[in-house]
Order: sequence, then C-alpha cells, then structure tokens
Amino acid sequence: MRKYFGDRQFYLSFLAIALPTMAQQFITSFVSLIDNIMIGGLGEVALTAVTTANKFYVLNFALTFGLAGGASIFISQYFGAGKHKEVQETFDIAFVAAVVVGGLFSSALILFPRELLSIFTSNPTIIASALEYLTFAKFTFLPFGLSMAISMSLRSVKIVKLSLKIGTFAVLTNTLFNYLFIFGNFGFPRMGAAGAGLATLIARMAEFGLYLYYLNNHDNYLKVRIGELFHLNVEIIKRMVFKVIPLTLNEIIYSTGTTIIFMAYLRTDEILVAGISVIDTVGSLLFVLFAGISSAVMVLIGNELGANELEQAQENSLKLITFSIIIAGAIGLIIFLVAPYIPLLYNLTPETNHLIEVCLKFKSVWVIANGISVCVFFILRSGGDTRNTFLLDSGFMMIAITVATSLSFTAIELITLFMVVESIEFIKALGGLYFYKRGNWIRNLT
Repeated sequence: MRKYFGDRQFYLSFLAIALPTMAQQFITSFVSLIDNIMIGGLGEVALTAVTTANKFYVLNFALTFGLAGGASIFISQYFGAGKHKEVQETFDIAFVAAVVVGGLFSSALILFPRELLSIFTSNPTIIASALEYLTFAKFTFLPFGLSMAISMSLRSVKIVKLSLKIGTFAVLTNTLFNYLFIFGNFGFPRMGAAGAGLATLIARMAEFGLYLYYLNNHDNYLKVRIGELFHLNVEIIKRMVFKVIPLTLNEIIYSTGTTIIFMAYLRTDEILVAGISVIDTVGSLLFVLFAGISSAVMVLIGNELGANELEQAQENSLKLITFSIIIAGAIGLIIFLVAPYIPLLYNLTPETNHLIEVCLKFKSVWVIANGISVCVFFILRSGGDTRNTFLLDSGFMMIAITVATSLSFTAIELITLFMVVESIEFIKALGGLYFYKRGNWIRNLT
C-alpha cells in the first residue's frame, strides 16, 4: 500500500501547492457559470453567439498554454536545481511568446471578425450577436496571455497564493461589470452581449496590471525586464525548442479539435448546442481538482527531477495518480447528484434542459478517466516527454474529431453524439497509463 499512498508530509506538500490553485480555478469556474447564466438570460441565440466567439479564446489559450507550459517545464527544473538566473531568462522567453500570440489573435479579430466567425456558423443572427461581444472582447487576448504566462511561471517557483488572490479579484470584477453592462443595472447602459465583452476586457486589464505591479515591486525570482526582453538567451531557446514545439503543436491540435467537435455539434443541432455551452461551463467545475493536481505534479515532480531525485519522483508520481482517482470519484458523484438542478438556473427550452441533465450525468461518470489522463499528462510533461504527451492528447483528439465529424452528417441526435465523443476519454486514460509505465519521462533536463 505504501506504493500508492504517501505519508502526512507528502500530502501536506501536495495540498500547499494544489489548494490555492484549486481555489482559484473554482472561483474562475464558478464565476464563468454565473457569466453563462447571465448571458443565457438574453436567450439561446446570445448564449450560442458568445460560446462561438469564445472559441477563439480556446485557440489562444491553447497556443499560449503550450508555449508558457513548455517554459514552465524548464523553470520548474531550473528552480529545483537552484539555477535562479536561468529561471528568470526562461520567464523572459515565456513573456515574449505571450506578447506575440496575444497580438496576433487581436489583430486577426480586428481585421477579419465576420470572416472568422463564418467558419463556425452561417446564421446571420448568431454572427451579429457574436460581433457585438467581440467589440471589446477582441482586445483581451494580450493581457489574458501575459497573465497566464506569469501565473504559470510563478507556480513553477512555488508562488501559488498570489494567483489565487489576483484571480479572485479578476473574476469578481468580471461578474460585477457583467451585471452592470449586460442588463443595464444601476443606471449603466444595457449593452447585452457587448457588455459581456466589455466586462471581460476590464477584468483582464486589471488582472495583468496587478501581476505587473507585484513582479516589479516585490523581491522574488521573477521580474518583467523590458530591456532584457530584446536580448533573450539563445542557448535556453535552443534547449527548449524541441520540447516546446511538440507541446505547443499538441495544444494547437487539441484546441482546434475541440473547435471542430463544437462545429459538429452545431451541425447536428444549432439551437440545442446552447446546452453544450452549459455542460462545458458546469463541467469546468470538474477540472477544479485537475488544475490543483496538474500544478502539484509540475512542481513536485519537476523539482525532484531537476534535483536528480529520479527514484523519488517515480515513487511520488504513482501516489499522485492514486490520489487523483479518489478525488475525481468524489467530485463526479457530486456533479451527478446536482445535474437535475442545473437547468433550473437557465431560461432555456425544455429540450435543451433535458440535454443538459442527461449529458452532465454521463460526463460525471467518466470523470475518473479524466483524472487519470490529466495527472499522467502532467507527469509525462514534467520530465519533458513531449513526444508521448503529443500522442496521448493529439492522437486521441484525432479519433474524436473523426468520430464526431462523421456522425454529424448522419441523423444522430446531439445527446447520443456527445456521449460517443466523451466515451473516447476512457481509452485515452488507458493509453496514458501505458506511456507512464514506459518511464521515458524520468529525466533531468537541467
């Protein structure tokens, strides 16, 4: 049993990293649910429009996550090895990458908003509502990406509580301004979908401003050094490139895959797909624990690998997988029990409400498979095993894309299509365990 369960100190170390991250993710997910409900109050067209527009955020998040996540692998191991100069230089690279990605996405949506939205839907009503939302939301990509790069880097050097505090402030700010601008409360203009975009922009700017203030006014490992951003460490970039490229490519394929699957859902039933938005938002609460687990894995396993404690890293990884299975089962049970009550929060049709309840119950059953996949993915990534993480994520995503796209051209119902696509997660979990047992991730990159 000692192989699968750690001692008291192990779990205290785990919780010290995981709990602040889980709390931040919970607040973010819960407020996203509130935002979702507010926008849903405008009707199914508005909810579908904002969901469609936010697919660009999914792509932006994936690209930034891949680049900043690849940097965080090295930051974590450099920190474990006590190489503080390299920690800062790697952070500089992550910061510049976030600037480039955020700038590209904003520029594209400023120049070609209607053309890009037309990729997902030809419905003029949905496109018009999505354009309203993007009036302000298209400027949020840069501050969002920079905040993500900073947050991920801070976690890699065991500064986790700051992200909780700043993240809490940002989501509460977003909720407040959503309430004011969407419905025009307290004398503010009633802006509808455009108000939701403005609220998001205000929250993202405030979030980045707080991170920037902290980094440059406190003594810690990381600083935003404008001058150094033009003189990046080429040797570290060369060392990173073969790890970052597969990881980034994986995130691009994965996020593009989720977008293609969403398009398959739209093709199956354009109106009922509003229910998928609710499921995704509520389902994100499932990933509260996964956010904590992933952060703990990246720091604990990454630091041990960087310190050349390879055997210890291998032993603790198995304990982390066991712990994630236990917690995932408990969270899945909670989601299953509350599923019938979630549709009552929305102003949607009975058909959409039925879809939400059935699909949430089904999703909750598979949460253990999700937990295994996420934990194993970040264990592999901690050791720089980007080849197998690519196969694990992108390989199974290609299967899901093929299945979803093919079935969407048949007479299949949306509920059935959703269940078939979600079932692929179980096979993915088995594949992850296979890659984990091969042990290619047990390496010191520093």
